[in-house]
Amino acid sequence: MRKTLKVVAFGGGPADAFIKAAGITDSTQQTAIKTLVNDLNGYGLWSKMKAIYPMVGGTATSHSYNLKDTTKFQITWNGGLTHDSNGVTGNGTNGYGNLNLNPRTHLSTQFSFGTYCRVNNGNPNQFDIGSTDQDGYNNYISISQFGSLNYNHFVPANGISVSNTTTNAFFHVGLDTSNNLFSFKNTTLLQSKTPASIGTAPSKNTYLFGYNNNGTAILFSARPSSLFFISENITQAENTAIYNIIQNYQTKIGRAHV
Repeated sequence: MRKTLKVVAFGGGPADAFIKAAGITDSTQQTAIKTLVNDLNGYGLWSKMKAIYPMVGGTATSHSYNLKDTTKFQITWNGGLTHDSNGVTGNGTNGYGNLNLNPRTHLSTQFSFGTYCRVNNGNPNQFDIGSTDQDGYNNYISISQFGSLNYNHFVPANGISVSNTTTNAFFHVGLDTSNNLFSFKNTTLLQSKTPASIGTAPSKNTYLFGYNNNGTAILFSARPSSLFFISENITQAENTAIYNIIQNYQTKIGRAHV
């Protein structure tokens, strides 16, 4: 990582707005949040983030806020979920979060998802992120231990499916600025390919810990998340910096993946 960073003043801005909205009173967590913002800004990544959920504070309310802008894309939690100091864990049966973000309206074509999973939970047939409106376009991530990591960007023919053995890692998948689909596990590139075509983003809100099937939540995941983000216009070369910044954040608050 570069040694020279652009510094964001701790006295105001998005970090303080988030700390206030989420009710974060722990000084270690406050410092970690501010460092996360500083580091992302210093590497030119803050402007590329559409939404960041640090999953800090231990409550459903604190875990719902978007660090990038607390007034946008606040998560609405539904069903059975566990909220604690490690983040959020679905129950695999009815728990999910509605990001209140419509990919067709709110995202460009070149966007990516990232999720930080602390523990190994390889349950198959569970969707970690996704939505479809059944007009031929959908977008989802499914991470399973003994099957594969699957990522679908708008149309089925454009998906990525790669072998995966453990889920306690940082996963980052998307379409980069060169129009290549990619999937990373920590800093390892699992696959990159140029799709034959790119369709239209789904018009239904993206769900976390489940799949929005034209307005109905299905395929719930029991895999936890200690941070989740959506970014735009990312290059594959930037993944290492993103991972290191997030790993530093998780380490500061004592919950790096095991």
